[in-house]
Amino acid sequence: VVLEPKLAIRRASVGEVAVYFTNIAVGAFQILRLTARVGRFQASRSSSEVVSPVALVGDVLVLSGVEFSSTAWPFWRTVVFLLVSSMVFLFPSLLATFYDALSRFEMDEHDLRMRARQRRRMARCTLLTFLLFGCLIIPTFQEFAELIDCPTSQDGVRRMANRPDTPCFEGAHLVLTVLCVFVGSVYLSCGLLLER
Repeated sequence: VVLEPKLAIRRASVGEVAVYFTNIAVGAFQILRLTARVGRFQASRSSSEVVSPVALVGDVLVLSGVEFSSTAWPFWRTVVFLLVSSMVFLFPSLLATFYDALSRFEMDEHDLRMRARQRRRMARCTLLTFLLFGCLIIPTFQEFAELIDCPTSQDGVRRMANRPDTPCFEGAHLVLTVLCVFVGSVYLSCGLLLER
């Protein structure tokens, strides 16, 4: 009886190595941005000055500090990130497209035009997956956490910490909270599945 190994070791491609290190860089960038806004860097003025240019770029990328007007709907950022997280339901189609392109890519080594087209399809799938489940996962869950951060105010009513005039778990807030819990749990599961 010959036992075959269950784990095969192979040489990584340049693209896989690039994605791996880009994931590390994006994760470090997001953690640095988060700590600059709410962590130890915020308490220290000199540290905050060093980190603020990086944090500013991060704020722009995650729509932080962007308000249309004082009369804008208070949940517009939550809806944007809810739409981002709902893209998780396109994930099976994205995987099918990637593996279809991979199988076609490996079929005929002599058809260079077809191989280039399939390489572009795989690159688009990889880029979309990286944006949805790499770059946007921390800002999305930060927004969801802000949505359910509802301390009790002086009048005994739970209100949002960053929008004290908005009562929690009523009307639009309740609907968005339920949607974020449902869609966010599926989105987090896929994000953790794709972590390397």
